[in-house]
Amino acid sequence: MLARVDLVELIGHYISLIPAGREFKGRCPFHEEKAPSFHVNPEKGLYHCFGCKAGGNAIDFVMAIENLEFRDALEWLARRYNIDIARYASAGRPAGQKERLYQLNEAAAKFFRQCLKGTGGEYVRRYLAKRDVPERLIAEFDLGYAPREWHALADTLTEHGARATELASLGLIKPRRGEGPMPEGGESSGYYDAFRHRLVFPIRNAVGRVIAFAGRALSEEDSPKYLNVTNTPLYDKSKVLYNLDRAKGQMKEAGAVIVEGYMDVIGLARAGVLNAIATCGTAFTAGHVKLLSRYTDRFFIAFDGDEAGQRAAWSAGVLFLRSGYDARIVALPAGVDPDSLVQEKGQAAWNALLSDAAGVVRFWLDHQRQTQPQAGLTEQRRWITQLAPLYRQVPDELVRQQLVQEVAGALRMGAAEAAALLSSTRLRAGDFTGGAGITPRDGGATKQQLAQQVRERALMQGALPIEREVLRRLFTDEEFRFVYHELAEPAWFAIPQHQALYEEMIAADEPDRLIHDDRFKELLTELLNTEPLQDDNDGLLARHNIMYLEREATAASAQLREADAAGDTDKLRMLTEQIQQLKAQMRDLQRRRGS
Repeated sequence: MLARVDLVELIGHYISLIPAGREFKGRCPFHEEKAPSFHVNPEKGLYHCFGCKAGGNAIDFVMAIENLEFRDALEWLARRYNIDIARYASAGRPAGQKERLYQLNEAAAKFFRQCLKGTGGEYVRRYLAKRDVPERLIAEFDLGYAPREWHALADTLTEHGARATELASLGLIKPRRGEGPMPEGGESSGYYDAFRHRLVFPIRNAVGRVIAFAGRALSEEDSPKYLNVTNTPLYDKSKVLYNLDRAKGQMKEAGAVIVEGYMDVIGLARAGVLNAIATCGTAFTAGHVKLLSRYTDRFFIAFDGDEAGQRAAWSAGVLFLRSGYDARIVALPAGVDPDSLVQEKGQAAWNALLSDAAGVVRFWLDHQRQTQPQAGLTEQRRWITQLAPLYRQVPDELVRQQLVQEVAGALRMGAAEAAALLSSTRLRAGDFTGGAGITPRDGGATKQQLAQQVRERALMQGALPIEREVLRRLFTDEEFRFVYHELAEPAWFAIPQHQALYEEMIAADEPDRLIHDDRFKELLTELLNTEPLQDDNDGLLARHNIMYLEREATAASAQLREADAAGDTDKLRMLTEQIQQLKAQMRDLQRRRGS
């Protein structure tokens, strides 16, 4: 099989190779380097990097560059070079459990596909027609329909030999905890279908194999709006992009367009834009940057035009800059997403927006100028102060120069002056560090106040995943909800929106109705699609209590310093005792967690 593969052509699809005697050389795709140390020997069919020591044959290269298992890499090469892989089956490793899970996902995709074509799928076919999705794209994206029944998929697949535990490991079915009617006996008794009455999107890996599913609700009563499979033995959402298998071939010439939703990808494909990909119910990560950079060095971030979309676009842009890539942000009008834009205005309008896409830093500065049109030199200098840490984190010199040009152009100053300011400004506590916020922070705080803000921010960031898991479990675990209500209080929540949601839960006769409350709908939808933490209920309860006690101790310590400065001995004594009590409570909780 390897004799049929042109190794120079294969590797040349990913990096530029130049002749070097009987070999070819280029910059290694597996690590950052300035001088080429990656060599390809077409006679021996081998490659080797003298920098990071990566090396091997064509199969090894595909496994590394596409993040594939051995058998998947064989199939990838077979498709690319039109090789009958059956002849080489005996040379491959045994398919094993992972291959069986792939086959079960393919069977599930076939089931959903058939349901969409059947009489039960008429409603979703009308929905797709209303969204202007033609039959051609329904077939190309392999869209399906999950019927309303509680056990339709589980019964169908188990009747054909699947084990319920296998389907559960893929996120296709879930163990019953009081949901839905109990089926009569059979392998799937005790489980129910994860997807019911939903438009289903199969999610594929880079070589086109189904590794997971997502489902869109078809009525307002169904929530969350999008339901995504959590991580499985085949699927890690932080390393997967929807439609990458189809779009990657277009990216070398056209670059990558990153959008927020599955329907955005399909809507752009309808308009002839074939290089769009989307995350799968999670934020864009550095892992996604690394994945995309295998196929292109041109990136267009096209998130929704609302404030949340702009913040997410800025966060994604920062990740590209920190990885040494110059991404562009497409400025969509407020309330508009890529799907609705091309549906209403066509591909010409889309192409115009791509042409006008701004660099990441220019996008941020334009936003500051729009929100603060009267900003003077002092405020503009503060903007540069906020950008300076990001400037120093960019590893590529050419990208840093581009960042300087964007600052100079936006603020109407010389490039040399902009570079000097970005290079000389020192990072201070509280300065912008390239996070998700797109609105600048207020200045003017004292050194002591800034230090306190840093401590409080660290506690808030630590509290975030704990509080999110507590809220998720309060909605999904009746036993946890009962115990938590008995022991906890709203003040345990550090984040105001989380505290407000919990207070509403306490007061509500039917807490589940809160998922339709506009104040909490977006938060709850995200929480119910989040990968759960591994803590048991007692451990989670203790962690949340400790977080609360840490904040109380931090606040008391700040008051202690003020009392000390004021010479208030009575208050000093009271606060010292309070802090000691808080620390004793924390030690007791930590000891019980460890026992």
